[in-house]
Amino acid sequence: MTMTAETAETGTIRRWIAVGAVCAAAAGLIALIVASQTDEGPGGALAAVDTTRPNASDVLLTPRRDSDLDAFFERLQKQRQSFGLENDGVSESDTPTTARRVDAVIQSGDTLAAALAKAGADNVSAHNASRALGKLTDLRRLRPGQQLTILFDGSNDLLAEVRIQENVERTVIASREIEGLDSDEAAEADFVGREDLREFAQELVRGRGVIEDSLFLAADRAGLEHEVLIELIRIFSFDVDFQREIRTGDSFELVYERFVDESGNVAKTGQVLAASLTLSGKPLTYYRFHPKGEPRADYFNAKGQSVRKTLMRTPIDGARLSSGFGKRKHPVLGYTRMHKGTDFAARSGTPIKAAGDGVIDYIGTNGTYGRYIRIRHNSEYSTAYAHMRGYRRGLKRNSRVTQGQIIGYVGTSGRSTGPHLHYEVLKNGKQVNPLSIKLPTGIKLAGNNLKAFMAHREAMDTQAASLPWLDEIAARELPVEGAVATK
Repeated sequence: MTMTAETAETGTIRRWIAVGAVCAAAAGLIALIVASQTDEGPGGALAAVDTTRPNASDVLLTPRRDSDLDAFFERLQKQRQSFGLENDGVSESDTPTTARRVDAVIQSGDTLAAALAKAGADNVSAHNASRALGKLTDLRRLRPGQQLTILFDGSNDLLAEVRIQENVERTVIASREIEGLDSDEAAEADFVGREDLREFAQELVRGRGVIEDSLFLAADRAGLEHEVLIELIRIFSFDVDFQREIRTGDSFELVYERFVDESGNVAKTGQVLAASLTLSGKPLTYYRFHPKGEPRADYFNAKGQSVRKTLMRTPIDGARLSSGFGKRKHPVLGYTRMHKGTDFAARSGTPIKAAGDGVIDYIGTNGTYGRYIRIRHNSEYSTAYAHMRGYRRGLKRNSRVTQGQIIGYVGTSGRSTGPHLHYEVLKNGKQVNPLSIKLPTGIKLAGNNLKAFMAHREAMDTQAASLPWLDEIAARELPVEGAVATK
């Protein structure tokens, strides 16, 4: 009995010693942390810091303090185990856990499964999640830069959910319920795919602007979204050279669709329904209309003539005309020679568009042209695109392309001094000046289609006149200087 009592007493003493050691360690670390708050750093000494009562949030919000605390708790756990105090009623399963979120981006050449594996998913989970999502969307169309939201379970760090936002309206999701399951059960749980759809209200808006410096700045002042400006340029690109024909005092007006969420925030833009561009006092006005019997809607002038031509004048948006057609001193060779195309300087990676409908009859490296594409549009006209950085995925010889479709990206391959597009128009196999040729126009409405268009045009003009201007709406929403907010 004496030995038993001594043993119990010794155990009690050892426990009190352990508690004292833990408290001492905690006190020492907190003192170290508090003292670190007064250290001088790159910004100089901290002034007027009360080191006697540190703020808990201050202690926990810096990486250094986080690492100090992590080290402290690791030492604390070891001491508890060495003194036999590990079973004090607090276990890992009792500690609240949260899911780990990873925001990943598809890289060039990645599959979805590869992207998930890079984020930390095991191969089986990555494969099963990809299979579930593959039933909802074409995973072959995932593009570099596509964002993924990936969740891992907080208790076992197994892949729990994958989200792919295809657009503002649709998100596809693969998830599995593994909370509370052991590791083997969780690893075998199946992923279930579903889609999350959002609906938006459609509205028509009317914008206007006067070009005082540049079209881009005028559009920004008018409140136009970037996508709308790009579409405006595309509509008029058949008739207007935006690099050389825009002047101070020119103006634009347009009516287009917007889609807003329940809070009135713009989620996306829709079609431009009517647009007018006034250049040097001469207006060009176009209306969107879908003629019966035609495969797609197009833009027509007030008389029913399609604005579409065989070829676009410029196959690239936002570029600067750096060299025209004709004789010039070659920037690499150093002597004067004929320049049989038009050069557009732009940032590397800028999309290049097909100037017209046609079939690719050459794609690949072509000597000093570097990466090169040639499109045959009809028996008379072809266009060529040189010095490209790369081609749009899936294109090959005999691929059919449509006007305005992206075919590649600006680069500096071949004999080139910097990123630009070298663009050629070939007539019966011979290069011609793309800015001087007169190209055949699209369809001219007649009969019932013309009557329907005229009625549509009149209705659109009436509806547009009833819409407020975007800049007026923005002006009404601005706070009045000196006004006092009321509840």
